[in-house]
Amino acid sequence: MSWENAKVQCQTGEGYLVKIENSEENTWIKSIVKDQMWIGLNDRQTEEHWVWDSDNSTLTYNEWSPNEPNGGKTESCCMFCKASCSLSSYRWNDAPCYFKYGYVCEKLL
Repeated sequence: MSWENAKVQCQTGEGYLVKIENSEENTWIKSIVKDQMWIGLNDRQTEEHWVWDSDNSTLTYNEWSPNEPNGGKTESCCMFCKASCSLSSYRWNDAPCYFKYGYVCEKLL
């Protein structure tokens, strides 16, 4: 599913695409994903200014793959990847928002 559709699906369940704020959260997400999962990070409003969709906060922690983000205006959404990015462990990658991936939602209780 596209990043936008994943966002809408999360909102339908009163949540949002996951926001990863530290290494502990990143490690936990790694433990549940399979590959190619959208997270809530994007630079759709301003190129190279990555923000979390849930609250429009600026990126303070990251796990970008080597040489990422690299997509310019064509790759404005962030996904978790491993095998599809030829990596040995999960990292973040910028990708076109229309690509179809799984997704991880987060909901405050």
